[in-house]
Amino acid sequence: MLPTPQPTTIDGVVQVLDEIIDDCLLKRSRLGYFAALYRRVTVGVRRRVENGTYVNGPRMERLDVRFAQRYIDAYFQQRRGQRPTEAWAYTFAAGRDDRPIVLQHLLLGMNAHINLDLPIASARILDHHNLAGFEADFHAVNDLLGALIDEIQDEIATAGLWMKVVDVLGGPVDEALCSLFLTRARSSAWQRAVTLHDLPPGERPDVIQQYDQNTQKIARHIYAPNSAISGLRSQLRHAESDDVCAVIDAMR
Repeated sequence: MLPTPQPTTIDGVVQVLDEIIDDCLLKRSRLGYFAALYRRVTVGVRRRVENGTYVNGPRMERLDVRFAQRYIDAYFQQRRGQRPTEAWAYTFAAGRDDRPIVLQHLLLGMNAHINLDLPIASARILDHHNLAGFEADFHAVNDLLGALIDEIQDEIATAGLWMKVVDVLGGPVDEALCSLFLTRARSSAWQRAVTLHDLPPGERPDVIQQYDQNTQKIARHIYAPNSAISGLRSQLRHAESDDVCAVIDAMR
C-alpha cells in the first residue's frame, strides 16, 4: 500500500507537494491545479517565516506543516482508493470532471482546505502552543493569498486560463470575488478553530463532522452554480486551455 508522507518542516511540505504535482502531471489530472496553487502559497509562507514577518515564525511553521498534512492525508487516501473526508471526496470527484472552469477547481480545493482542514489544524495549535500573537499571524496569511491572486493571474494568462477571460469581462471583479471568498473563509476558519479549542476533546468529532458536511454543501454550490452562472461558466470553459499540464506548470 502506498504510504502517506509525513513532512516535519515547510521544506518537507514543498517536497511532498512537488510529488503530488508530478503525479497529477503524469495523469493529466486537474487535481494538480489546487496542488500547484497550494505549493505557491506554502513557498510564500516559508519566505515570510524566514524573513521574520510573523510574530512567531516557528509556530507558523508548525501550523503550516499540520495544516498541509490534512491535505496530504486526503490526497493519498483517494490515491489508494480510500475515502477521505466528505469535503475532500467531493472535491476529488469534481477534479475528474472536465466541465468546471479552472476557477471552480481552485475554489473547491480552497473550500475543503480552509473551511475544514484549517480550523482543525489551528485548534491543535491553540491546544498546545503559546497563543500570543497567533490570531494576528493567522489572519496575516490573507494578505499573502490576496497578493498571490494578482501575481498568479499575470503569470498564467499565457496558458489561456479563466483569469484572463474574466479579467477582460469584469476588470478587477474576479480578484475582488476571490479575495472576499478567502477572507470570509479564513475568518470562519478562525471562529471554528476557537470553537473546537473550547470544546472537551470528546465532543470535537461530532462538531468536525458537522463542519465537514457544511463544507461539502458549499462545494456543491461551487461545483454546480445556479443556471444564471452556468451559462457564463460554459463560455469561459470554451475559452480556456485544454492542456492540463500547461495550466499546472503555469501556476506552479
